[in-house]
Amino acid sequence: MRKFLIILAAIVLVVIGVFVGRTLLHPFAKVNVWEIGQIERPENFDKYIARLSRGIQIPTVSNVNIEKTNFKEFTRFRDYLKKEYPIIFKNMEYTIISDHTMVFIWRGKNPDLNPILFNAHYDTVPAGDANSWKYPPFSGTVADDRIYGRGTLDMKGMLFALLNASESLIENGFQPERDIYFVFGHDEEVDSKDGAMKVAEYLHSKGLHFDATYDEGGWINLSEIGGKKYGFGVIGVAEKGYLTIRINVRANAWHSSMPPRHTAFGDAAVIMQRLENNQMPAKILPVFHELFASFGGAFGFPARVVIANPVLLNTVGIKILSGIQSTNAFIRTTTALIGASGDFEADNVLPLRASIMVNFRLLPGDTIQDIIRHVEKQCRGFNADIEIVSGWEASKISPTNTRGFEKMTGAITEIFPSANVAPFITIGGTDSRNYKIISDNVYRFLPVALGWSEGGIHGYDESISLDNYARMILYFKSLMQDYDK
Repeated sequence: MRKFLIILAAIVLVVIGVFVGRTLLHPFAKVNVWEIGQIERPENFDKYIARLSRGIQIPTVSNVNIEKTNFKEFTRFRDYLKKEYPIIFKNMEYTIISDHTMVFIWRGKNPDLNPILFNAHYDTVPAGDANSWKYPPFSGTVADDRIYGRGTLDMKGMLFALLNASESLIENGFQPERDIYFVFGHDEEVDSKDGAMKVAEYLHSKGLHFDATYDEGGWINLSEIGGKKYGFGVIGVAEKGYLTIRINVRANAWHSSMPPRHTAFGDAAVIMQRLENNQMPAKILPVFHELFASFGGAFGFPARVVIANPVLLNTVGIKILSGIQSTNAFIRTTTALIGASGDFEADNVLPLRASIMVNFRLLPGDTIQDIIRHVEKQCRGFNADIEIVSGWEASKISPTNTRGFEKMTGAITEIFPSANVAPFITIGGTDSRNYKIISDNVYRFLPVALGWSEGGIHGYDESISLDNYARMILYFKSLMQDYDK
């Protein structure tokens, strides 16, 4: 027995030694502590502030029911841009797609080079209860070194930053080497079907293939770990898919005074429990190994041991990440029960049908058919059918060994010198999911540092700090100017 224990202890020590050795040899990148320093604001910044403030005052709110969208405000917004940016409209080709999405083309010196594309959208979500805002949601109020209002972050701020940067470069005599396209969509907050999707089809019909396309979907995430502050610059190299389904559960009609053992709603409740208890499996995609290698050095030694050893990462690591709401969404296709209804006729009649609405966000690698098969399994034993309400597949993962990614990271580190940059998967949907037919290199990044005090996207008091607005302008100016250097 003693000999067995000695052998067992030796094995344990060897395993621990292997884990520790792999951790010490793992290529964790050097992690910088966040130091923002003094922000160099661009020339004419007061004018740039006023432009965005006035743009926020035009309520370009999109609605799922297109008939309820006030497109007169969208026209007013475009007319406002024409007034504010005569140099842009004079020096770039301008096209309207689907009546409201704007496409600008800034011609470069070398037409043989594949162009690049910058995407933004000018529609916003509704403001909600205006009384819950610190300042009126469409006032564009400038206060506390911030600009307040719906769309400041999502994403008129980026649109104006692109125009301001381009205008400044034109005024200084700059012409890009390759063509630069700007697409400003009008329906991203709804479904992108008439905006980015039609633009992609239009550009594809012209035989265009883009060296890189850029959109929202990442940011500088300001975090505190172990008493130190870090800026993690996450670039979305892919985005999750989307699927909403309706599950119709059927049963026989009965008088409510003599209910059967199982009813439509009772069966639906079991299916809902199964869906929540039996989630799609978690996966550590290769892109997350790059992410962990870039940011892992900020964590304590036990966490680095888990990251550096695949057997631990795929067991202990997945269990830890699955237990945290935010990180769980990065490693699996998520399941969200979003509604339930039934055929109600009277309170003494049991309904023939109960319906469940479920939303899934698909991790790259999982397909819509995978999800349907998964749901069918949870519905076994019940009289249920599945109806797809809306959806699209997860995007493919863009490579990181490209000029587009390299130039992007260079611009980030120039404007945010202490940022730690790595690829990741964008959880939400963006216009750029439509650009897969015109580019293999689709990158998602909003050049702002968000964290401790920044106003929330889609929330009350949405706002952008003047420093972040300045950084956006400088970032896009740097990226466009240096792309072919």
